[in-house]
Amino acid sequence: TRRSSDLFNPDRVFMSTRLSATRPSYTQDAHHIMTYIKEKSWVLTRRFVGILLIIGSITLAISCLTYRMDDPSLNTGSGQNAHNLMGSWGATWSDFFLQNIGLGVIPLMMIAFFMGRSMTNDDDLPHRPLPMTLLILTAILSGAIAAARLPSFGFLPQPYLGGAIGMMILNSLAGATQGIFGPWVHIILSIIFSTLSFLTTAMSIGLTLRNATARLLAILLMLIDGA
Repeated sequence: TRRSSDLFNPDRVFMSTRLSATRPSYTQDAHHIMTYIKEKSWVLTRRFVGILLIIGSITLAISCLTYRMDDPSLNTGSGQNAHNLMGSWGATWSDFFLQNIGLGVIPLMMIAFFMGRSMTNDDDLPHRPLPMTLLILTAILSGAIAAARLPSFGFLPQPYLGGAIGMMILNSLAGATQGIFGPWVHIILSIIFSTLSFLTTAMSIGLTLRNATARLLAILLMLIDGA
């Protein structure tokens, strides 16, 4: 039989308190489980979005490469089947991007691909959301403006490869800077914005401004040496 003195034994009370303190709490376990699920859900969602960006960029690239003006799209109601390799979906979206931003779709596809790769590898994006968004928009619009004096040779309904937005912005800027650059205004603006598009695209995919500038200079030297 247990003695009454054992019930008030300090050693037994201390051990009982210690065991109760080390005994796992179901509330804490549930909290840890929910935290783990949230973290895993975020990781899986991020990877899934990254995969979508990679697939979307590759699909859009194929759609733009096989673009035809007579394919059915948002502003072309031909009754024939789409010749685009991505079908009617590819014909519609390639027509939308090419007619609006022209070659500005190239920085868009490149950035989407590298962003998707970073997200699937659980790597951080090169910049915070706001700077990243500004870099992407600058790269796309600059690419469209730079291509707004490149002839389309019938590839697009517009005479140039900058799309409607690129041509509109370039003509507005040319009118404002005509007195500064003179008759070379379109060429000078195209060079400026092509450089800006290259640098912002490189920075959007993880390069620093210094590395992006070095690569641009290397490409220019190769072109000059080849010429």
